[in-house]
Amino acid sequence: FKTIRPEELAFVKDFDFGKKIAYVYGRCLPSTELQMHCLIYRFRLDVGAVFHLHDYKIMESAEKIKIPITKVTEAGTVKIGYDVLKVMGDKGIAVMKDHGIVAIGRSMKEAGDIILKYH
Repeated sequence: FKTIRPEELAFVKDFDFGKKIAYVYGRCLPSTELQMHCLIYRFRLDVGAVFHLHDYKIMESAEKIKIPITKVTEAGTVKIGYDVLKVMGDKGIAVMKDHGIVAIGRSMKEAGDIILKYH
């Protein structure tokens, strides 16, 4: 996480759920999980950063180390976003069943530190 640079990120200004249009800037394309990111920001006003990644070590041990796991497996949909919000609660991290990990924080450092805590 210490080597991530702003030019390697997509910055999302807004997302129109009705039209499915993303308003972004930066060099990179936004994640296929854009809808999930936007839902988290809309419903969790305390969140300033959302990380989504594929860390198979954490995914494989999630149940054992008590990380919540979604029931929905429809990646890239609004359904998975609502399920992440539901299972995550105040934990700050959740596994998207058969897909990846989501961590949230007030800052990028805080969200990254949550992931590193479990890695």
